[in-house]
Amino acid sequence: MKKILNVEELIENQSFREVIFNEDTLSEDDWAILATRFEVDIEDVKSAQLFLMSLNRPTTDFETVDQGMLLSRINATIDNISKEHETIIPIHENKYGRKRVPYFKSRWIGIAATLIIIVSSLFVVKSFVEPTIENQVVFSMVEKTTSKGQKLKIFLPDGSTAMLNSGSKIQYPEQFDSGSRKVTVEGEVFFDVKSDSLKPFIVSAQGVIATVLGTSFNIKNSDDEVVSISLVSGRLAVEKQGQNKVSLSPGEMAVVNSFDPIEVQEFVSEDVISWKDGVIVFKNATFEELIKKLENWYGVSISVRGQVDKDFHYTGKYDNYTLDEILEGISFLKKFDYEINENRVVIVVR
Repeated sequence: MKKILNVEELIENQSFREVIFNEDTLSEDDWAILATRFEVDIEDVKSAQLFLMSLNRPTTDFETVDQGMLLSRINATIDNISKEHETIIPIHENKYGRKRVPYFKSRWIGIAATLIIIVSSLFVVKSFVEPTIENQVVFSMVEKTTSKGQKLKIFLPDGSTAMLNSGSKIQYPEQFDSGSRKVTVEGEVFFDVKSDSLKPFIVSAQGVIATVLGTSFNIKNSDDEVVSISLVSGRLAVEKQGQNKVSLSPGEMAVVNSFDPIEVQEFVSEDVISWKDGVIVFKNATFEELIKKLENWYGVSISVRGQVDKDFHYTGKYDNYTLDEILEGISFLKKFDYEINENRVVIVVR
């Protein structure tokens, strides 16, 4: 994030304005959080808030559409005025020693007058016209999917990242609203969430809700309707309607199904999140688990001929290996032959 140098740039910052115009009151703790977030002194935060709130915001609450319209017009006004003045250097005293009106003060008096007109005009419109469905601001939803054999890293609107494993899907709005950051997932996704104490990051998977402020974690929902959420850093709360709510610490995993209470257990990071770095891990895997993981990882279809030993289990780790390299090693140990023909694989048990 670009470092904010002064009150003027703080007022120009769109994220800061969104917070101020969407929060009725700010406490000392809120000021401290904002000061840390924007790398300024608390007094700068208070000064910038005082300026913005002095624009005669009407006491009557706007509908969401009015708030969005107001904020959009304020942002546009400040952006336009900023562009008009971007080459001006603030000077408080000329070479003759005669005091001049500070650039900050003169510039923002003009902006304040403009914004007061905007706020007042919206208040008048609100007094006479009820909002209609056509006026509501609705952000389009974005959907990203991966097929078998694919992985995808995306950047979310707030700067957070999501890494999708094979056969996964994520849905999120093209722009997060002012209150929270909500996404929905299927399959397996690793999140690295950008910290924002005023906007919780909420992930939904099969009715399970994970809520964080800023953290990294892995979420996986499988075909057997079991959702597992593994926390790597930060803190995270997990809940499901009708069940208990739990808080996780780093190194803990929440396992959720349809019937039992949410279970918290420890996990080995390598076993859970190494997939995002191209490492495939088998831990005491049955033959069926091994085949399913290879099919999903490499995007192939595997058929088996012959009877597999019912006691078949395999443990191994492969860092960016090809399918042929993996099968070659396993086939030697487990005594089977195989043939790869494009995206079709035939395994013949000896």
